[in-house]
Amino acid sequence: MGKFKINIKNGCYVLNKRENPKWRLLIAEGMGKEEGEIIRLHPLEVSYLILKRRVDESHTRLDLEEIIYAECTKDKEFMTKFITYLDLRERGFPIKVSGPSPIVFEVYDRGADVSVETSRRYLMVVHAEKSIGIETLSTALEMAKRDDKDLVLAIVDQDGDIVYYKVDTALKFQVSIKLRKSRGI
Repeated sequence: MGKFKINIKNGCYVLNKRENPKWRLLIAEGMGKEEGEIIRLHPLEVSYLILKRRVDESHTRLDLEEIIYAECTKDKEFMTKFITYLDLRERGFPIKVSGPSPIVFEVYDRGADVSVETSRRYLMVVHAEKSIGIETLSTALEMAKRDDKDLVLAIVDQDGDIVYYKVDTALKFQVSIKLRKSRGI
């Protein structure tokens, strides 16, 4: 597999199609967003490519530790997202970095061609020691149902172990309290 030449332009990671004749491989794997003659890559994707030695080091010196450090200062959950991204890639799932929040990734079936097929699930990444609001979960579930996808939670513990849960419903209810003036106390 060829190595890719990645550049940094205006603080973004980009891949020039002319310099990278095998750029379609990245698109088929779900990486990057095409913008004319370039492909814009997310820092998670660049980190993965560096880790897998798929970046041409002689072209641009990209340091994995520096990228992770810089991204962790911007996004406190970057490492948790990266661990999840790496885990899903290692399991053979094509994955796209997604937005809008709270959805982090779109996950495709194993062997799917991302350029032709549609994703089957949205994925939220949650650190095991942190809580998630029911409103956030409900919003993500509504987004998934609207787009006819499953919602999956990736719960990442302090050791980097991940458990995936499919979410079918988010129980929301309203609580009302009647206050009465107390005569005693």
